[in-house]
Formats: sequence, C-alpha cells, structure tokens
Amino acid sequence: MKRDSGITGNYHTHTRYSDGKEEPQAFVEQAIRLGFTHLGFTDHAPVTFANKWSMCWGDLMGYQQKIHLLQREYADRITILCSLEIDYIPGVSVPFSHFQRVLSLDYTIGGVHLVRHPESGQLWFIDGGSEEEYAAGLEEIFHHNTDLAVRCFYQQQIEMLQQERPDVLAHFDKLKMHNKGRYFNDDSPLVHTLQKQLLQVAKKQGTIVEINTRGIYKGRCKELYPSERLIRCCVEEKIPLMLSSDAHLPEELNGHFDETLYIMKQIGVKEVVGFSDGKFVLTPLSMGAGRLAG
Repeated sequence: MKRDSGITGNYHTHTRYSDGKEEPQAFVEQAIRLGFTHLGFTDHAPVTFANKWSMCWGDLMGYQQKIHLLQREYADRITILCSLEIDYIPGVSVPFSHFQRVLSLDYTIGGVHLVRHPESGQLWFIDGGSEEEYAAGLEEIFHHNTDLAVRCFYQQQIEMLQQERPDVLAHFDKLKMHNKGRYFNDDSPLVHTLQKQLLQVAKKQGTIVEINTRGIYKGRCKELYPSERLIRCCVEEKIPLMLSSDAHLPEELNGHFDETLYIMKQIGVKEVVGFSDGKFVLTPLSMGAGRLAG
C-alpha cells in the first residue's frame, strides 16, 4: 500500500557491501512492496584502516555498477539513488570530494562513528552492538574525561560540516546510544551548548539533519537520533529534516516510521526532505508536491 504521509522513501540504507546483510536488489524489491518511490543506498565508504563495517576499497566500483544496473532495471518502478555514508575522522579519513568525484554520487551522508582523541590520536568507537567496547574506549582512550569525549564528538561533527559539507548529517546525537545516562548527562549545559553550536553550523551550511529511527527499532536507545528536543530546535531554526531508518535489512526500510511520523507531527514538523528531479525537496507530510530544500 502506498503511503500518503509524504514519506515516500528511505535515504539511509546499508547492504552486504558494508555492514548490511542482503544484496541491494532485495532492498529494492522490499521498497517497491512498501510503495516507496525512492530508495537511496548509502553503504559505509572505505576508510584507511581495517575494520568489519565499511566497504572494501576493491568493492567501490562494483558497488557503483550494481546500483547503476538496478537503476536501469527498475527505472519504471522506483527511483534508486547512489550514495555513501562517509566517516569523518580528522587527519585520518579520505576527503568526501574524492568519493563524490569517483562515483558521481547523488548525495552524501556524513557521520561520526569514531571519536579521535585530540592528543593521542586514538579512536573511540561509539557505534556497534558492544556496550563493553564503548565503556572500554571511554576509559582507555579518554581516561573517563567525559567532558572531553563529549566535546570531541560534537566538535568533530562541526568540523565535518565545515570542511566536507555533506548533504545530510547522520544520527546527530548517537553518542548517547551506549551511554544510557551512565557516563555523562545528555541534558547537561555542556551537551546543550555543543548541540546548539552544531545546529547553528548545520543551519549556516544548509545541511539536512537526519531523523534516524534505528536505535529505537533495534532496542538500543529509547530515543530517536536526534532527540525530540533537538527535532523541535530544528523546526524552530527551519533546518530541513529527513526521516530515515538506517536499514541494514530489507524489513527495516520503514522501521518505526509510523510512530516517528506521529511524534514529528506532534512536535510541529510540517515538512520532510525527499528527492525529486535530481534535487532534495521539502515535502509536506500529507502531500506529494515539494519545493527546493535549503
């Protein structure tokens, strides 16, 4: 059944090319069953060190070719977009422009999953399924200096927006996922100040802020990324918002969408970002027409 909410696609999707679990075609077929008109593939871009979650450098062109093949095969049924979720790590990550140039991406998603200590250069992995790894990194790398760790996370995102200018900012406050109120207070004046600074930069740069539902439907977080308070701030500041599930399986493509749409409407969100004619557009939640985002 086609949705009439204005949410006609998912723009944050991971396949077996990175840390997803299925071939891209399986996601396309599920998106069509859901009545989606758009599907954006955003596997994790390769990084400069070995890991279990990003794409291998040798798979990069094969990924592009696969997405282009699906674009042609399903052209009369759904619009398929080729993108990457690109990590930003100061002094370590590859410039976003390299991937944009090599793959001619339709858009870019910028994210911070590894927080770099400003002096040692060690990387604290804040994502994944291991709370133990999160706690160990905070202890071994930041020596439980949570103020420094929190500051580095948000300042790294600010630097990413200023230097790399991604179209979309992924999971704004994901640092809270494994925190669960144990190591730092997510409602502290420091956190609020850093979040406000990040929002100001996002507004200035015209960055789209993603409302990411994955933490909730995977049972890892009780809140959306970003929180309802931050979504309200985006509405007040007229920062464009995009609803995405950060799907790693086809059945996750619309994960927690209906519940999140209700929350968004209660907060006062009237428009969400979609894609049309090669551009991001702002679309009323209850209508199909859009205007240029930003």
